[in-house]
Amino acid sequence: MELVLLVPLLVVLLLVVAYAGRVTRAQTLARQAADAGARAASLRQSPGAAAADARASALANLSGAPVSCTSPVVLVDTSQLHPGGWVSVEVRCRSAATGLSGLGLPGRTVSARSFELVDQRRGG
Repeated sequence: MELVLLVPLLVVLLLVVAYAGRVTRAQTLARQAADAGARAASLRQSPGAAAADARASALANLSGAPVSCTSPVVLVDTSQLHPGGWVSVEVRCRSAATGLSGLGLPGRTVSARSFELVDQRRGG
């Protein structure tokens, strides 16, 4: 009798742990994408090219991930893009909750922001 009562609780517990793992993985992916985007933007000379490279790099980083980070949004701040300045990239996406529908938990929006300093001695 105890086993009949305990098994559903264990299944729910395992599903909650899997959900938490997916949210954590999505957060890590967003952080890595923001880091890659900021690094790519800091290497460019013009704000337009920096923003384009940041978006492309961040989205490419997310597309190769084994766990999906759906509906990505990449925000780039190049207002301080000059030698000695900085660039900022923020990535927002939703963690996938597919396969865990038994819990009724929605996907969760995660975000990460990364700043990269621009080399003071770069040409331009």
